[in-house]
Amino acid sequence: MPSVIVHSKPTIGEKEFAAAGRYLKRGELTMGAAVEAFEDAFSKRHEGHLAVAVNSGSAGLHLSLLALDIGPGDEVVVPSYVCVALLNAVGYVRARPRVVDIDLDDYSLSPKALAEAVGKRTRAVIVPHMYGKPAKMAEIRAIVKEYRLVLIEDCAQAVGATFDGRPVGVFGDLAVFSFYSTKVMTTGHGGMVLVSRESLARRLRDLRAYDKKPSARLRFNYGMTDFQAAMGTVQLRKLASFIRRRRAIARRYTTAFAPHDVEVPIEDPHRLSIYYRYVLKIPRGSRSFLRAMNEEGIHCTRGVYRPLHRYMGLPPRRYPNTEGAMRRSVSLPIYPGLNDKECRRVIEAARALL
Repeated sequence: MPSVIVHSKPTIGEKEFAAAGRYLKRGELTMGAAVEAFEDAFSKRHEGHLAVAVNSGSAGLHLSLLALDIGPGDEVVVPSYVCVALLNAVGYVRARPRVVDIDLDDYSLSPKALAEAVGKRTRAVIVPHMYGKPAKMAEIRAIVKEYRLVLIEDCAQAVGATFDGRPVGVFGDLAVFSFYSTKVMTTGHGGMVLVSRESLARRLRDLRAYDKKPSARLRFNYGMTDFQAAMGTVQLRKLASFIRRRRAIARRYTTAFAPHDVEVPIEDPHRLSIYYRYVLKIPRGSRSFLRAMNEEGIHCTRGVYRPLHRYMGLPPRRYPNTEGAMRRSVSLPIYPGLNDKECRRVIEAARALL
């Protein structure tokens, strides 16, 4: 029986083991010089925006809202088709989530839906770059400017992606990255917040650690460890090669599946995707395809476990594109460690079903 092809898999090698091991052997287990070096390297990759390392993307979202003084009485616009971490972060600060629909061409927040959702209490919008493809940033930034909103980019799935040649993460007031084990680059758990203003960076650094402070104001234990940061620095050096392999697999998938009755991801040179996920839309619905592929030992999944409007009990009719994405979309295995033989097996199994 052929081995199982997992849906997601980190790419970790001897350099990561050695980098983390140096700090483990020295007993340097908390936040120190390696974290600062990782932040500096990440900043250089993102036009010099200031980087603040944290222990998860969720922590980064929470601290970002706190640093912006968003709280009770404020509204934060978020798309429904996204990880529940966004809903949690808004809840942590006791703000009100304003959940909107997506556009089906990129699965990201709809600029039209954003403009329609803005009200008197709307303070901010969190914009995920879904599946590694940048959202429609020109349109979104125009709306943000018109209504004087705060823009938080959620780059959890999109480190290395570019919009008009510039890296995602440099377009908002803040940007949050995740280095969870299934992400494009990983530190096991971990995250990063990018900001353009020194005042925000200082506040984020103050909030992420509570010890040895002159006052007893509310702070958190959200720091990254040195051995994670050492691993992250190695992963960052490998990021370009990770993305090349992901894009090569995506090209093979698109060539194989385009002739079939499915919708493949749309390439856009202005919004260059890194293919964190390769997602097909199956017009007749994805349920039987998912079941059959998993029975073949090829793990596929829906891109989002449960949309936010369902968690909140909001009417599905207000989210037609999100509902459509949940019914028809399927995510195939794609990661640098997926070899050519496994890639062929995914293609052959999927084509037989399509």
